[in-house]
Amino acid sequence: MKFERLVMHNFMRYKGRNELEFSCDEQKNVTVVLGDNTVGKTTIAQAFRFGLYGEIQIENGKTKEDYQLLNSDVVMIMDSNARESVFVEIVILNDEKRYQIHREIAYIRKCPTNLLIESYRKKSLSFSENHGVSKDIPEEEMESVIQEMLPKDLSGYFLFDGEKWNVGNMAGIKENIRESVHKLTGLSSAEKAMIHLHGMGKNSAIEKMKAKISGGGAIYDSIRADIDKDMALMDTYKEKLETDKRNIEYYENEIRAIEEYLLNNESTEAMQKNYKGLEQLCAAKQRNIESGYKNLLSYFSDNVFAYCAMPMIRRSVAIMKAADMEQKDIPYMKQATIDFLIKKGECICGAKISDKSEAYRHLMEQRNFLPPASIGLLLNDFEKTANQWKRQGESVRERVEELALEISKDQEGLEKTYNQYVELGRKLDGNYDFGEKRAEQKRLETQRNSYIRSQGVHEGKIEDLKAKIERQEKELATLELKNAENRKWRFRVEIGKQLYQKIASDYKKKEKEVFQELNDRIQKNFYQMFNAKDKKILLDEKYNIKMMYQAEHGYMEEKNLSEGEKIARNFAFITTIMEYNAEKKREQQGVQSDSMELEPETLPIVLDGPFSKLGAENIALIAKTLPKIADQVIIFMLEKDWEHTKLDDYVGSRYRIEKEREAKSALLKKYRD
Repeated sequence: MKFERLVMHNFMRYKGRNELEFSCDEQKNVTVVLGDNTVGKTTIAQAFRFGLYGEIQIENGKTKEDYQLLNSDVVMIMDSNARESVFVEIVILNDEKRYQIHREIAYIRKCPTNLLIESYRKKSLSFSENHGVSKDIPEEEMESVIQEMLPKDLSGYFLFDGEKWNVGNMAGIKENIRESVHKLTGLSSAEKAMIHLHGMGKNSAIEKMKAKISGGGAIYDSIRADIDKDMALMDTYKEKLETDKRNIEYYENEIRAIEEYLLNNESTEAMQKNYKGLEQLCAAKQRNIESGYKNLLSYFSDNVFAYCAMPMIRRSVAIMKAADMEQKDIPYMKQATIDFLIKKGECICGAKISDKSEAYRHLMEQRNFLPPASIGLLLNDFEKTANQWKRQGESVRERVEELALEISKDQEGLEKTYNQYVELGRKLDGNYDFGEKRAEQKRLETQRNSYIRSQGVHEGKIEDLKAKIERQEKELATLELKNAENRKWRFRVEIGKQLYQKIASDYKKKEKEVFQELNDRIQKNFYQMFNAKDKKILLDEKYNIKMMYQAEHGYMEEKNLSEGEKIARNFAFITTIMEYNAEKKREQQGVQSDSMELEPETLPIVLDGPFSKLGAENIALIAKTLPKIADQVIIFMLEKDWEHTKLDDYVGSRYRIEKEREAKSALLKKYRD
């Protein structure tokens, strides 16, 4: 099956008619559409969805009303009450038939609001065989024919959204993995049969047959009434059990999302802890600086006199040294001593003293240098004291300088730490508070655990009721055997039970085989796409895709995946589903899976931005498998990434999306070699 052509008319970013012809060559089976970001690559993927299923894919956080299918430039030039249409056509080759799908919506621009009002919708599907006359398929059969060719529940695999599949938990994808696989293998039919036989309460086939059995007497009626009551009670517990399971699944998905967020942001969380540490360090350094200032001011206040006296002391000592008074006085002698000797008229040496004698002249000369007429001795004492003060003042200066230097160093440290704090804060701007995330995780785990306990309680009550009903039915069976009509319906009930048990047993066995086969295939495809032999991927019992790494004692789950690992893992799963789909369809058509006569028919694969987050090596590893897993590959991607795919030899058709810088509409241009 292959896409031959896509036509878009006034569809979203594309004004007027834009057409893509896809390569249907068996060897050159790749069609590539190259374009910059935001120019219209995803619009083409939306055109596929609209053409096939009459809808577009809604992004997270948006609603259907946020999208306008009619091209904006067309809308701008529409007059009041003017009508314009948007349509998509897809031509599909399937075996010897060519199918043409057409979906169209017309709009009117109404006054005075100028809002677009949908005028009509129309859709059609026609086919031709061997280029013969085209035949219309009735409108009421159109959707089922398309579903048969390209099942909508598998569209997430062949209409590949790179952004959607880049996320670690594959949001919106894993929910239908189990359902898709069961449809491909026929397990869904077995599920429906089991539900019909014994999974609809009183409306189940077995219960309806039981209702045909009638008894007689008070004992029979009492047992029958008890069974009906217990059946109703068991249905109630089953509903509660399903509610428990849905809630458990919901909370587990929420917990898994938080776990993945925390794992993917381990470095950010470490930065956030470092940020808080820097904040505390800044506060501590600021306190040290404030304490240093207080110590400096306190010390200086206590010793300021010594520091401020230093200039006066230096000046005083200089003046004193300049005076001619040093070493001319006699220690401990005063003027009164000289006056006593003069009055006595005789020196202690025995010389006579008179105002005409030489001794008198010398004594009077000395008298001028003695206190109170001279302060030589006092100045000597002052100099000693002054030198002590000088040393104290210098000590104050040195200590003040030391304290100031400590403050300066603390200020430099604070400035450096604060700059780190600000820079880290800028990097963390907009990130979540991980403390709140972990608290939310704990709250969710508590809620989940409460439902797990509730699930156990309800499962226990259901099993008790089953055992009780089984005992009651045996009692009824004994009473019913007395009646021929009852024996007939009892036989049918037993056949129904045996059929249910047989289907359930086969279902369980088949599901286990399918599950193992899928895991084997996924592993094989992963090895082809990603060079990591020490790792493997698998589906768990809930169809979550996990990556495991080789540890000392076996394999452990790897939760902190790189973007390349996530995409390789997801591509491996897509490949597996595509292969599996082709093989099962071939088996359903009567061709055995081990037949070498026919190659399996595969769905085409349409890839929108598949490599946007991969490095060159991983792009090459994954891209080389694409032409092998599908008969047709259609890729919309950036030109800078294309060179790394190394798929030029497989390209049969190549387009470029052109768009003026200020223009709203885009245009498709075919490459000319």
